[in-house]
Amino acid sequence: MRLVRVYAGLDEIAKAQTEMNKIEKPKSPLEKSEFQFALAKIWQTKGKAKKAMKAYKKAVAANPYHISARLSLIENLVKRGKIKEAQKFADEVKKLSLQPGPAFCKRLSEML
Repeated sequence: MRLVRVYAGLDEIAKAQTEMNKIEKPKSPLEKSEFQFALAKIWQTKGKAKKAMKAYKKAVAANPYHISARLSLIENLVKRGKIKEAQKFADEVKKLSLQPGPAFCKRLSEML
């Protein structure tokens, strides 16, 4: 799935989608989270913000510790002026048993 994200980041959407089609249906929460995160990157690169945010939300729901998905979701919400919703996803981190490191907190404070 990393290859999918790399292709999406390079604006190689056709290659990213080809790789996504090769992936077996995810079974574990971790696999589901990674799949949704890769899908979100494709949607985001294609300019489909609503679909990207939906996939980011599914990634975070499947794995609340997926920090990249959470930060991407929060960043996209802030860009769209949905500050309260972004804050909700930021506040959820406080409820996690394992807290993210200072890099996450710094990035979060820069966004909100």
